[in-house]
Amino acid sequence: MELHFPDSLDEHITRRCMQRWPTHMWFNAWMTVAARWTPILMMGSIALIVVGFFPGTASPRCLHASAFAAIAAAIVGRLVNEPLSRWVRRPRPFESLQVLPLIFHKGGDAFPSNHTTGAFALAFGCSHIPGYFEVLLALAILLSAARVYTGLHHLSDVIAGALHGSLLGSIAAWIAVVLLHTCR
Repeated sequence: MELHFPDSLDEHITRRCMQRWPTHMWFNAWMTVAARWTPILMMGSIALIVVGFFPGTASPRCLHASAFAAIAAAIVGRLVNEPLSRWVRRPRPFESLQVLPLIFHKGGDAFPSNHTTGAFALAFGCSHIPGYFEVLLALAILLSAARVYTGLHHLSDVIAGALHGSLLGSIAAWIAVVLLHTCR
């Protein structure tokens, strides 16, 4: 089944980004690095949570539960997105506009963005840990913008991923903190 989106806005934003590519080489490089390496940076931040790199922010039990909840939410997001994106079958911007993206990527199945879902799930999974949430949320937003700018996703792909990941991360954090009483 192929769903149709408000492509005029998505296409307009993608074309505006692509118009900047020839004249903004340093920004292109920065966004390419952000699109490729931000997920690894986020996972590194989660590893810092597990080892208690910033002692005193929360108990070790709370930090471990939060990290586990955040990673579990990201995995669940990916498991839900895979069949959904195959059902929707939305082409990526570089396919529909027939241009080369700034980053090589295989085509197809752009909606919702797996990267954005995972990034927001990680951020919101750690939403109750002071300092970590803000950093992870900023990285998730940067990743989303980079995925649009580099031509890998439409704006609506990352918005759907952000909503999906935020919901899953919030649920995971709630389970870890409220139901399991790990952060007292």
